[in-house]
This record gives sequence, C-alpha cells and structure tokens, in this order.
Amino acid sequence: MNTVGELRVGALLAGSALLAALSVRNAHAQSTAQADPVRINLVVRPHVGDTLWLHLEQTLETRSRPVAEGRNGRARAGGATSTRAPAASAPEYGPVVDRSMSQSTFLRLNAHSTVEFSDLRTTALTVVTDSLSMRTGTGGQLGPTRPVALAAGERRTRVNVTADGAMTVMNPGVGSATLAAGLSGMPPMLPSRPVAIGDKWERDVPLPSLPMTGVRTDGIVRAQFRLDSLTRGGRLAYISLTGTLRREGAARDLPPGTQVATSGVLHGYLIVDRTRGWITEAETVIEVQSEVTPRVGDTAKARALDIRLLQRMRVR
Repeated sequence: MNTVGELRVGALLAGSALLAALSVRNAHAQSTAQADPVRINLVVRPHVGDTLWLHLEQTLETRSRPVAEGRNGRARAGGATSTRAPAASAPEYGPVVDRSMSQSTFLRLNAHSTVEFSDLRTTALTVVTDSLSMRTGTGGQLGPTRPVALAAGERRTRVNVTADGAMTVMNPGVGSATLAAGLSGMPPMLPSRPVAIGDKWERDVPLPSLPMTGVRTDGIVRAQFRLDSLTRGGRLAYISLTGTLRREGAARDLPPGTQVATSGVLHGYLIVDRTRGWITEAETVIEVQSEVTPRVGDTAKARALDIRLLQRMRVR
C-alpha cells in the first residue's frame, strides 16, 4: 500500500475510534442524567420592596341532613335511630352528588401586600385588604353581590411567611378575618429538600375555619404533593396535591358523650414562580362529611353535615 492509501486508512481508523469514544461518552452522559435527574429548590422568598396583588375566591357549600337519609340522599340501611350512641365509624366518602338543598356562600377578596423583610427563613408582609364582597344562595343559585364594608383600621394586617410556604397572620382584625382564613389554607406545602420532576412529599393540611359563614371545621388532612413539571426554562413549577381525612371521636364544642365521625378528600394544584419566589396560583377543593351521633339518652337524632369548599388564589 502506498503512503496515500496508508494515510486514508489511518484517518478512517482514527475517525472510527473518535466516533466510538463519542458514543461511549454520550451513552455515559445519558445514563448519568437518568440516574441523577436535575433537582431544584422550591422556596418562598420574594424580593424586599415587591408588591404582590392577591385575588382570592372562596365557595362554600353546606348541607345538613338526617344520617338515616344516607349518603347523597340515598336511604342507608340501619340508620342511626337508636337512643344508644354506637361506636363512631368514619363514613364512606366521595364527592357530594346532590347539591340541590345545599346552602352556598361565595366570597371574593382583593388585597395587596408589600414585602418588608426577607431572609433565608422568613418573609414579613404588610397586607391591605382592598375589597371584600359576598353572595349567598341555595342549591348553587347565588343572589346578588353584596360588598362588605371595612373600616380603614380593619384593612391592614401583617403576615409572616416561611420558606416552605406556611403563612401566619400576626394581628387579624374583623376586616382581615376572611384573609386570615384564606391564608390558613396555606400551611407549609413546599418540600424541605431539593426535588426533581416526579418526586413526591407529604404535608399536614389543617381544615380551615370559615368566618362570616358560621362553619368551623376541625381536622388534619395528610396531603401528598408531586412536582409534575417545569416550564419557561424552569421558572414555573407545577405541583399537584391529593389527600384524605378520616377522624373519629368527640368534638370539643359538642356535649360530652357526643360522637363525631369525619371523612374527607382534598385535591388541587399550585404554581410556584421561582423567579419571584412566590406561590402565584393555587386551587384546592376540600369535601368533608361529618356524622354526629348524640350521647346516650339524648333524644336528638343523628345528623350529617356535608361541606364542600373551593378556594382559588392568584397573585400578580
């Protein structure tokens, strides 16, 4: 073989070796990427001086009925009509089907907040309620919107927010009670560790008490969160959540001996803007059924209370 031919063969061999090396390196890189996915921190940490404009909507549906009527209006065998209180047993639970007799309350709140202080652990906000209105009705048919008058001194409050998203209203007044209830639906929801797409974590979510409606709930939902996706170059993180509640025993605001069995479901989502360091959108649906059985000797009949709470929050 002449010199030119030898050079060509050498070049071909060298090229083949280079391609093989690149293939091995790419395969190793892909394997490493699959074994070690990109993990990110999800934290609430807005910038000092930022203004956050909050829009909160809350729809509450409640329905009280005899337990003997059964779930969703169907007759239940062996309804609790005995004067003897049976052992509490959490009812089977699913979404309320028949809402024709439910009482509905719709609240809409607009507020703005200024970030006064922020460090690695806590953010302090001054929040001002700009407007509050409500509508009421039966069976999903709501009446006209009624604005709720707020005195100037009732509009302003302070809120502390931890890096994992938990919010605490420091000085709730009459005008900020609805805001406090809405923010109490924001317990620590973000993970304490870096996560990758598909990772899950769990948090305890307390059922909120609702001012202006006369409804006070009592219980903790064990919720599971999942990082579903990242968009806009990783700026927006989409997180879904689901949870269930089962609780049996007595309630502190009912007569001694009264038994309460509660079951519920929770589902929703939230969006974290990692550039702004804030949860900019969230929606949760909580459906709870409580069955109250009077104490032994009480002539009152057992009753059930269905509650469906829908909360939507957006920040711009």
